[in-house]
Amino acid sequence: MHNPFTGKNAPKWLLASLLLNMFLLGGAAAPLFFQPIPSPPPLTPPPPRLMVERLSESLSDDGRHDLLRALDEAQPQLDQLFDALNRTQNDLMDVFAAETFDESGYRQALDNRKAAADEFFSRMSDFFMQAGKDLSVQDRRRITERGRI
Repeated sequence: MHNPFTGKNAPKWLLASLLLNMFLLGGAAAPLFFQPIPSPPPLTPPPPRLMVERLSESLSDDGRHDLLRALDEAQPQLDQLFDALNRTQNDLMDVFAAETFDESGYRQALDNRKAAADEFFSRMSDFFMQAGKDLSVQDRRRITERGRI
């Protein structure tokens, strides 16, 4: 039986092996020389329902039920405040990216976003203050282990 890797074919296989190894080495070394383009940071926190559902995943059945029930009651107001936060963030970005930079418009947009963020985070804190009364200490600790409130 004839070995295809010997004789006249040996230089071709050697070249193919060398090229393949160089390609693999280049792929392995590329991250050392080229930094990946970082994804932009999120502009706002996740929506209230998504945030609370994620936090509730590790709770006891009773804790999850109590937290989601409290969210059902508070969600309309939280969603309204969250939408306002997103709107003010978008307004801020629009003012910043305008053809002509308007310092006073930008300052006003910053103030609007700060007020919307303060209102949203204040209401989220109120939500956790109310919901926390019905949760066990273990469930409250699980929430703080999974994220920030």
